[in-house]
Amino acid sequence: LLGRITNPQHRADAGFQRTLTQRLTELKEGYREAYLALHARARLGAGEDRRKDALNRDPRLRQLRSLASLEGMPKQQLRDWEDRLLGLRTCFALTPKPQLRPLHPRLGAGGDHPLQGRRRQHPRARRRSWTGSRRRCPAV
Repeated sequence: LLGRITNPQHRADAGFQRTLTQRLTELKEGYREAYLALHARARLGAGEDRRKDALNRDPRLRQLRSLASLEGMPKQQLRDWEDRLLGLRTCFALTPKPQLRPLHPRLGAGGDHPLQGRRRQHPRARRRSWTGSRRRCPAV
């Protein structure tokens, strides 16, 4: 199609225009699906936001906070884990309507889903500086 689109005769052909419109529609749908998948991985939905709140209210976390006041306990690991948990962003605004703007103003395309592995890491969090996580997940 790209080679034929530069030719004015092909562009004037109704069959070519139909084929081109169909292909562009397919590409647009593929882009929309990929974008929605990336958004789902980068932001928390309603159910995941409830899980985040439940993790933050977990009685084991309160116990760990109490233990962190003791000398020799790995306080920084707990703080890092809590910072990452609180830094997770929630978004209920994106809808799958194909005719809306193709870009979401707050999406930061990321890797794994934000809540994936949080329970397993609790409280053995990997070290990540607060400033580094702020750079990767800008405030909205």
